[in-house]
Order: sequence, then C-alpha cells, then structure tokens
Amino acid sequence: DDVPLEEEQEVQSPDAKKVEVGNTLIYIDEDEPDVEKQVLITLGRSNPDSGEVNVNTPIAQALLGASVGETVEVSLPNRKARLRIIEIRKPN
Repeated sequence: DDVPLEEEQEVQSPDAKKVEVGNTLIYIDEDEPDVEKQVLITLGRSNPDSGEVNVNTPIAQALLGASVGETVEVSLPNRKARLRIIEIRKPN
C-alpha cells in the first residue's frame, strides 16, 4: 500500500496550489491584518457584495498564480495594497 513519494506528487498538477479562476481565496490586507477577507475569482461580472471579482480586475490579476503565504501588491483606486493569501479553496 505504500506509494512512492514521487508518484503521489504527480497526481497533483503543478498549479494545484496556485490561485486560478474559480478559486475562493481567504486573504488579509496588510493594512488591516486582523480582518480576513474572502473573494471568488470568476469569469462573470464582479459583485463586491457577494465577494465575486472578475478575472480582469486588478485585484484578481494580482492574485492569479500566487500561492498560500505569498504577498502580492495591487494598485487600488486610492492606494497600493499588499495582500497575503491565507487559504485557497478549489471548486469541487
């Protein structure tokens, strides 16, 4: 029953731990480190009230391809924000 380690690693794609369209992210803004925020990156319209952002928005572009623990910088209308990814939830 013991599976060699290299075989286990091949099962996951190299992008399995990176942010992709359709993922829900938990992140913090380093200016508000006590507040966790959640966002779903979607191909549809952005809907800030439900936490959905279109893939073409600056925040989604900054987060795509990032990994848990990584900090990305994004230009918002009134400032530059540094966002640290806490968790990536893949769709089922």
